[in-house]
Amino acid sequence: RWSWVRCKTCMEAGDLEMGVQTVVGQIGGFPERVLEAGELRFSIWDEPHKAAISAELDVIEVIGGYEMNYDWAVSAVVEALQHRQDASTAEIKLRLTNAPILDQNTLRLLDSIVGKKGSDAN
Repeated sequence: RWSWVRCKTCMEAGDLEMGVQTVVGQIGGFPERVLEAGELRFSIWDEPHKAAISAELDVIEVIGGYEMNYDWAVSAVVEALQHRQDASTAEIKLRLTNAPILDQNTLRLLDSIVGKKGSDAN
């Protein structure tokens, strides 16, 4: 019998990347996927189409300083994460980088999915 690692969502093995220890979904920042020191970072918000990209994440990073509606993007991403069948949002951490401007309700929404493991605010 053979066994291999496969995606929990699509059950395929072809697009998996080696060496990933932490998966960071970014709102704001650059859309390119970057794997550096075991951390895979990619955008979970498609700004041109105003659409969330659902993914299995260890960290949500909201990066300030970009022309976008952060509250709308965060709300859409949280909804997408909550609708995943295998959602384990209690283990997601939060990073706020470059002081993104977020409404108090948006911060509460993020807090509701970050779980009890806390956050890393930069």
